[in-house]
This record gives sequence, C-alpha cells and structure tokens, in this order.
Amino acid sequence: VEVDLGVESVLLPSRALFHQRKATKVEWTDDDGRKVHVSEIGSDQPAEQDWSYRNRTQMEKNFDLILKHPTYKDKGFYTCRVYSKDGKVLMKREVVLKVRVPQVEVDYEESVRLPCRASVQLPKDARVEWTDDKNTVMHVYQNGSDRPDQQHPYYRTRTRMEEDPLGTGDLSLTVDQPKYSDILTCSVYSREGDVLMRKQVLLRVRDQQVEVEEGAESVVLPFKTPPDLPENTLIVWERVKPEFMRVHKYQKGSNQTDQQDEFYRNRTRMEEDPLGTGDLSLTLDQPTVRDRGEYRCWVESSRVRREITIQLRVTGRDLVQDHAEDTNQTPLMAEE
Repeated sequence: VEVDLGVESVLLPSRALFHQRKATKVEWTDDDGRKVHVSEIGSDQPAEQDWSYRNRTQMEKNFDLILKHPTYKDKGFYTCRVYSKDGKVLMKREVVLKVRVPQVEVDYEESVRLPCRASVQLPKDARVEWTDDKNTVMHVYQNGSDRPDQQHPYYRTRTRMEEDPLGTGDLSLTVDQPKYSDILTCSVYSREGDVLMRKQVLLRVRDQQVEVEEGAESVVLPFKTPPDLPENTLIVWERVKPEFMRVHKYQKGSNQTDQQDEFYRNRTRMEEDPLGTGDLSLTLDQPTVRDRGEYRCWVESSRVRREITIQLRVTGRDLVQDHAEDTNQTPLMAEE
C-alpha cells in the first residue's frame, strides 16, 4: 500500500474472509512489535495500543484497519493476527505501507525554507507547531505571534515564519544552519487541542566537507543534535568510501572499542555524555591520507533515526614545494 503524505487516512487490508466467525481477538502490530490496534470479542481495546497510534485507528468488520493521518514514521510492515478462543492463530497477514514525503535539499548550514500551506481557512486562535523527528519543538506560533519561550533552545533564534501565517495560509518555516537530515512536521491545533492539519517534509542536508593536513594532531568530524537523547540510543560512525570500516560505536553509556576496525583502534574518541549534551562529534587522532573518504554517522533508538555524511579530505605533504627547495639548493652547491 502506497500513499502520499497528507492523505486523511489509509486502508490496510487483512483479507480475513474465512475466519470472522471463529475469531475472538484481532491484533495489528507494526514492525517494532508495537500494538497498533487490538479488538477482543468485537470490542476495541485502546488501553493496549501504543501511544503513537492512539485515536488514529479504526477497524472494519472484516478486520481491515484504517490508519488516520499517516506520517513518514508510519511506513513499514504491519501484521494482522486473528486468534481463536483458545489462543490459536487462525490467520497472519502482513502489509507493507509506504508513505511518499516531499523533499527539500540544502547545503550544510545554509538557510532553508520548509514549505507548508493550509488548504482551508484556519481559525485565528489556532496553534501552529513545527517539530523534528524526535518531537522536539522547533517553532510555535499562537495568538498572533511567535512563541520563542515554547521552542527548544537548540532552535532558538534560528527559525522564523512569514507574517500572519494563519491569515495567509502560508505556514512555511525558515531554518538557519540546519546540520542534519530529518523528518520535520508542521501541525495545526484548535483551541481545544484537536489536530486541524498535519504535514511533513523530508529535509536532506548535503554532505559537509572537513579538511585537515596530514601530520595534524587530530581532526573533529562534527555532529550536534538536540540534547537528552533516549538512553537506548545507538551511535555508530562508519567510513563508507573508499572502503567500508567501522570507525566508532557508542551504546549503553560507553564506547564499544572492541567493535571498531583495527585501523581506528586507539585513535577515536567522543565527548563525555553525548546523549545528554547532543554532541555526537568524533575526534580522530593522527589523521593520514589513508583516512580520507566519506564518513557517515547514524543515530538510532526506538523513537529517533538521524544520519549525517561528512567528506574528510586529508592533504599530504606539499611535494611540489619540497622539489622546488631541492632545485634551489643545487646551484649553491655547484658554485662551491
């Protein structure tokens, strides 16, 4: 099943035509094992749902599932299981959901405009909220003005919206100095807190360049995100070109040095408490021309997935200059 982002709902078919009379329990789960929808003896069980699906699902009599306001995070595998009275699985069906999202590309740390336009007239007392993939608040507009006191400090002074966004319907957000690719969400809420509109955009930040001269003491591959990442977050630095190597791994509060390539052993380090500070930068000691290439850092938890790519250039000794100095010395020796 494939849908465009912004549709009101999507139908995930179960095709459970022959088990409806025998079924006593129907359970939909996602590829992370979270419960999307549970029904027992014809009655929905919202208390068993994962919070991210609360008030967004509806099951038909034939066990097809309607997922309301699908987002990019909703993409993936969904499984429908139908159980008998004695707990036996009568049917298991998998459905793949793909969500197409508009994309915006920008160079590293350049300003970018994230488009979002309302298709209907919005009430003047509505609340506009932009969030990132971690649900960190990037920008809030309410009661006729921006609300910097309600945005995360990481984004403060780096975001702005057009004048009178609710009147014009242009809810686009300009972000200065974006540092990594992310899924960003524009949500509009009524005064009562109901969702009036929700749109997403995929921001792709092009590779940043880092250059260092061979013989330098160290080089830093920068990567900063909003702080307070979940404790189960995994951080992995890899070199993907010219050949793949595991450069550094951080998990469960410590560096996993036994899982890095021998070439980088004892040459890499991260700052203390990277999950708390959001500073995921990697320091590489004693860089040589063999270190140059394309590096990727990806960060993953049950709620967050972020990734950046950095091109590292390591310049060798200036052979031309050395050669020029040698030729300048030759006549002096001849004169002697």
